[in-house]
Amino acid sequence: MADMSRIKLLIVAAVIGGAGWSYLTNGAQRGTAQVRADADRQLNAAKAALAPDIEHAEAAQLAAAKAVASDPVITQAFDDQNHPTAAALEMAVSSLGKLQQPGAGKPDLLVLVSHGAAARYRVGSSNRFDKTDAAFNALGPVAGPHALVATIEGTPYQLAVAPLAMADPSAPPVGQLALGYALGEDFARRLAATSGVDVSLISGHKVVATTLPPVEAHALPASARPGASVDFGTLGGEAFGLVPNLPVRLPLGSAGAAANHAVALPLGGPDVVAVLSVRVSRGYEQLAGDQKLVIAWLAGIIALCLILAAFGSNPAKGLPQIAAIADKIAQGDLTLRAPTEKLSPGVRRIAVALNAIVAQAAAHRSASTPPKPAGQPSVDALLQQAASPEAAAAAAPEVAP
Repeated sequence: MADMSRIKLLIVAAVIGGAGWSYLTNGAQRGTAQVRADADRQLNAAKAALAPDIEHAEAAQLAAAKAVASDPVITQAFDDQNHPTAAALEMAVSSLGKLQQPGAGKPDLLVLVSHGAAARYRVGSSNRFDKTDAAFNALGPVAGPHALVATIEGTPYQLAVAPLAMADPSAPPVGQLALGYALGEDFARRLAATSGVDVSLISGHKVVATTLPPVEAHALPASARPGASVDFGTLGGEAFGLVPNLPVRLPLGSAGAAANHAVALPLGGPDVVAVLSVRVSRGYEQLAGDQKLVIAWLAGIIALCLILAAFGSNPAKGLPQIAAIADKIAQGDLTLRAPTEKLSPGVRRIAVALNAIVAQAAAHRSASTPPKPAGQPSVDALLQQAASPEAAAAAAPEVAP
């Protein structure tokens, strides 16, 4: 019976452990899905807020480029081969300085391109003139006003391009003017302020600007593709540790749990993307806290089952020994005493009571009373006889008619 009780306790412990793990994993999957769904809603709201802001800024930049490019004095300063000159670049910069175009912002770059040659003005650096510059091939052939993203000497720019006006209005344009707005830290901060989430800019598989803390920025995968969801960063801190100094992190069974959830958006070029990210560690903190509580209860219940299986007392522990001694006492040996140690509480009470009865019987036993002969029925047999219907009928008192 004791062995069967131990087996049952071990089975109960295994069932509780399996049910607990199933609860933890299923709950973690549901919790992870909920955290990501909440993050996706926040990211969708951020994208919705950014769309009109980016569209408005792009329109304003194109308007500024068209306004500067419409001044015919710029092309009049080109050389005989219609290549841009220092004078033409100076006139374009002067025209830009006079421009009042709200919403466009201040460009970091001004480029004149004509007949395979380029002149570039960049804030904080010397003017540059190139007969052939492959970096400006991204502007393409002369066309109408348009916007694009291009990387020039490692820096990504949002370019607003417009054809240059000619002194003769009937003559076709010979070149283009481009205003470049650096996609750097200022741009990332502006997008973050508008969207309410962190913004990182990736160009050429390299993070060029971010509003993330350095540790999180280092974990951001630079290979993020436009339109794809991204999870990055490690859940850290005391809230996600199961036990101090134990390399087990919570939440258990939550595949893909990361500190940040993000989505990558194209910025007009194949190699430049903006990654919008939200920190989701707080959502996982609640899940980890719930798991800690469940794990503590499971550990306590399973430990109790194992302890009882290994060391626990059977409610009937010691009863066979007491029954054997009672058999011998019933046969007349009043020198025996039942043990009272290492017994279950109920059996111990029986043993103490039996010893008291035997002691009284030995003290008052008459010398003329012979001991009960051997071969008399045992206590178990007597109990069975007492329980039989015939014995019960024989022991019943007679009732007078």
